[in-house]
Amino acid sequence: MKIKTLSLTDFRAFPGPAPAIFELDGKNLLVYGENGSGKSSLFHALQGFFNPVSSGDIAKHKNVFTGPAGGVCEVRVEFDDGTTSSWTGTTVVTVPMQKASDVQGARLRAAVLDYRSILDTNYANTLIGERMKTAEGTYRYTAPTAGVNLFSVAVNTLLAGFRVANPSGSGVSQTTIGNLWTGVQSRVFLLPSSNKGILVPLENARVAFNAGMNAALQAINPLLQRLLNDLGHADLELMPLTFGGLTPNCERLRAKRYFEGQVLPLNVRFRTHPTAAPHSFLNEARLSALGLAIYLASRLAMVPQTTPDTLKLLVLDDVLIGLDQANRIPVLDVLEKHFRDWQIVLLTHDRLWFETARARAKLNGGWNVIELFANAEADAIYRPTIAQRERDVIEDYLNRATVHLGNSDWRAAAVYARSAFEMWLKVQCAVQSVPIQFSLEPRKLDSNVYFSAIEKWADNNHAKPAYDGVLKVLALYRDTVFNPGSHSYPTAMSGGEQRAAIAAMRFVNGATKHG
Repeated sequence: MKIKTLSLTDFRAFPGPAPAIFELDGKNLLVYGENGSGKSSLFHALQGFFNPVSSGDIAKHKNVFTGPAGGVCEVRVEFDDGTTSSWTGTTVVTVPMQKASDVQGARLRAAVLDYRSILDTNYANTLIGERMKTAEGTYRYTAPTAGVNLFSVAVNTLLAGFRVANPSGSGVSQTTIGNLWTGVQSRVFLLPSSNKGILVPLENARVAFNAGMNAALQAINPLLQRLLNDLGHADLELMPLTFGGLTPNCERLRAKRYFEGQVLPLNVRFRTHPTAAPHSFLNEARLSALGLAIYLASRLAMVPQTTPDTLKLLVLDDVLIGLDQANRIPVLDVLEKHFRDWQIVLLTHDRLWFETARARAKLNGGWNVIELFANAEADAIYRPTIAQRERDVIEDYLNRATVHLGNSDWRAAAVYARSAFEMWLKVQCAVQSVPIQFSLEPRKLDSNVYFSAIEKWADNNHAKPAYDGVLKVLALYRDTVFNPGSHSYPTAMSGGEQRAAIAAMRFVNGATKHG
């Protein structure tokens, strides 16, 4: 089961009554959206729909400018097996009903994350603090100890959807960590009772929760360091997460009853040095990698509880907002290595990151590409434009060049044709691991450098026959169209030359496609 289409009607930035439709076709989705274009609205739609506990009342997301004319606020998801689910009001309704359990299972496993989600795993709002009784008999929380407590994040988000084993040992039940935690909380006021009819189910709930949490940690711990290494931070050592268990603190007054032991400490070492408070010691790149490793490990820990045809969804909205390219690219490698059978949605407002991810997506296929733009229409209501792009960035550039050529805008056509040419060269170098000369100024690595490198590589690796034809075709237009046509000085090229160059580039791209 994969998402085929996502439709938003009168939801936040997308006014009704006509729905805004995002085509996924069962593939991954890469979305670029400038500020105010509706990217965050798309994120909130996925976050609300795939909330594992409750989507809440969708009315709070209704577009504030359309009024009754906007129609009913709705998020609708159509899956590729014909199942349709709609979030209206406070519930998600699935048709046919027998598929409701599949959709709910997908909601339990899904991770819809933004940069705030990552911060939750290592910043001060989760510092450990214990409740203590004062001499006067009242209660207060101690000053936080030096450490981060993941307990609240774990039971409400990270591991909330983890299904625990049946007490009988007959496989995995439908009960989750989130369900068990709710059950424990609902019984906290019954702690001091001597009525065995009450104490027995309370104790059973406590024991079941403790066992479930430790089973979940056994599944997640082996994945943590592996992911951290793959994200490029092997100098960080993440200790296995440990949970001592809940124990009852019985008091006479109900307001003072609670379970002790709500602690899941985060222990990290940086180059063998203990870092009790990572947020005040590690740089942003390492903090982001740490948070991502924890979240991604929690998702992978749930995979053994699924069947091959179930939806596994991962949504990342600018989770690497403050990082440079060197720390972003390993994330794409991790997604390709560990989440190949997941459906992934990447959202960003960063054009450079978008183009980088798009070029990488070309290498392994399976991606749809969308750009969002903010537009105000005659009624002064903003209606974001959804621009579906070619999955192949080179083909997209060539299509844009063709449009400009049809409008007799030769220089604009040449700019896009040259962009396609340069992107093809970079893709070939990446696919074939062609060595490129080092430069302190990457902008000086122009198309000539890449072209010469491919020629040399082809000669040295006996690949000349395979590349000889395409290189000769490109050489015809490299110095007559791709380079001079995109600069400001006058040229003598004709529209016919540009058409021939674009056609040649399209032929070459098709002949050397990867993924």
